[in-house]
Amino acid sequence: DIAAFEALLQENGDEVLCCVSTASCFAPRAPDNLEGIARLCAQYGVGHVVNNAYGLQCRTTCKALSRAIRVGRVDAVVQSTDKNFMVPVGGAVISGPDPKTIEAIGKAYPGRASAAPVTDLMITLLSMGADGYRKLLSDREELLDYFGARLAEVAEKHGERALQTPLNRISFGITLENFGPTGAGGRGEGGGEGAVATSATTDAGATEVKAAEEPAAPMPATPLEGGPAQPPPPVPPIVGGSGGGGDDGGSGDGMDETYLGSMLFTRNVSGTRVVKPGKTQRISGFEFEGYGSSTDAYPCAYMTAACSIGVTRGEVDMFLSRLDKAMAEFKKKRAKKAKKRGAAAGK
Repeated sequence: DIAAFEALLQENGDEVLCCVSTASCFAPRAPDNLEGIARLCAQYGVGHVVNNAYGLQCRTTCKALSRAIRVGRVDAVVQSTDKNFMVPVGGAVISGPDPKTIEAIGKAYPGRASAAPVTDLMITLLSMGADGYRKLLSDREELLDYFGARLAEVAEKHGERALQTPLNRISFGITLENFGPTGAGGRGEGGGEGAVATSATTDAGATEVKAAEEPAAPMPATPLEGGPAQPPPPVPPIVGGSGGGGDDGGSGDGMDETYLGSMLFTRNVSGTRVVKPGKTQRISGFEFEGYGSSTDAYPCAYMTAACSIGVTRGEVDMFLSRLDKAMAEFKKKRAKKAKKRGAAAGK
């Protein structure tokens, strides 16, 4: 909300040291309006740091960042090495338009960490070569529409729908409305059948199990394509419902949306995110509603998966096959438990 952001800058004046924007995020959230934020930061003399976790591998995100730097203020952009270069977890690349600022950040670092991330990155880049890295970027883009369409098919097969987030070019999401706790206001149902993942990685978020969290719809003309600044889109509509079995909402079967996440993890599908609505978390005195999501009250539970660099069509197919089977098995287990409870109640 650019207008609200400017109002806060005007209200708080010199008390605002810096703004942190997001260029890369999980669906259903879309990237922030980087151009609009950068212009205001330049106008009011406020520092601007961009969280660009996955963004280096996305052409659209890079264009948006370049434009924000040209027309406004961006002091530093932080991106992950494991998410963008397929190296082990633990490193980050900090870049920016002013060499002096980046140099100052480097000097401020205490330097007591391992040199392994730098070594891993150097070895990987030398092994790939420039052509090899560019091919990986191209392969990822070519798989986006395929992954989005196939994921939507699996979701529809199990009574779920794809989340429409066309401005997010790195993340896909599907609803999990039929996997909620039964008997507690959820829509979980008995019966019925069962990111990019497939290759287990050392960090779930690093490759999102090489899933593709991106909508298949073509990108409209937006600030991300270098056009004029526009207001951010509303909460994405649902078209078409963190892993680890937990509270079943009083249903008695010990199964809710997060149980599906744990089922995927045990099948070597790491990186998918299952978000259950209504969670509240208190951190450093601040209370976060809808913790784990990007809004206080998203209308339903959902699952996301990222289409990150290095994923292959075979891995996409394997992930979707495992997701399909896990969803089917989830419903079979729930139906079996419901049948047992019914039999016990009748005695």
